[in-house]
Amino acid sequence: MDKKIKKGSIALGLLMAIVSSATFGLLPLFSIPSMESGVNLNSLLFYRFGIATVMMGAVARISGVSLRIGWKDLRTLMLVSIGYACCSIFLTMSYDYMPSGVATTIFFLFPILVALMMVIFYKERLSWKVIAAAALAIGGVYLLQGVGSTGSIEWEGVIVIGCAMLAYASYIVFLNHSRAKDVPNMKAMFYIFLCAFVINVVKLLIMDGPHICRIPDRTTFFLILLLSLIPTMIADLILIYAVKIVGSTTVALLSCMEPITAYIVGVLVFKEEFHPIQLIGVAVIILSVTIVILTRGQIKKEKAATKGQNQ
Repeated sequence: MDKKIKKGSIALGLLMAIVSSATFGLLPLFSIPSMESGVNLNSLLFYRFGIATVMMGAVARISGVSLRIGWKDLRTLMLVSIGYACCSIFLTMSYDYMPSGVATTIFFLFPILVALMMVIFYKERLSWKVIAAAALAIGGVYLLQGVGSTGSIEWEGVIVIGCAMLAYASYIVFLNHSRAKDVPNMKAMFYIFLCAFVINVVKLLIMDGPHICRIPDRTTFFLILLLSLIPTMIADLILIYAVKIVGSTTVALLSCMEPITAYIVGVLVFKEEFHPIQLIGVAVIILSVTIVILTRGQIKKEKAATKGQNQ
């Protein structure tokens, strides 16, 4: 299956990146009601990654994917999963030092970090269109979060959100530029979830001791189940396919669809305040996505022309 996906078109990879990003934006839809019911963040992450690990393992086995793995591949996936797990930990920590809207806006500088890592370590070409798309995405996220965000920003928070950016950028890059790229996708996600689960268990024990909040009712259990399934297992599985097709930089730039989904959920479900300027933010983000799509199409044509000339 992986080999077939690798042969897929650029259009399929772009669509997967957009769908994955939008699906990640559903996190608040399931996590906020769960925490309001009495499940704290550490326990919620415990359930989220624990259930996702079990489900991913079950799907892999049903699909005939072996979960046996060599030490070198496991070691690589453990390192990749550190970036995955630490991103959510540091991003959550940053909310103690600055408004969540400001933290989110700063965090979405990470596509620039991904692009720089690709240029420095893998000699990828950095075009002005990529820079323009990144700038538009950041501006759109800023408008979407609300220009009038209030609250002080502490330097400790900038350092923490910087760690979140670095962690997620490393995760995106090394998914496709390490031994992880050769591991079947379902197997890779199973071990990434498993390692993320272990990391969050350690965090829970340090912060809460051996106390895990019980799930109070069936509704909360169903919400946590959906949290583990949709914006975790499904979104991450689609993400890893997308990275292998269109590359780390493109996927990072298209991640700006996530705050649009979160914004729509906030307005429609949680009745959050609506500001017309946020629609401008949505339009700016869509423009940045359009630039990325057109740029990928142009790169594909250039590669095809170069290949023809060489032959």
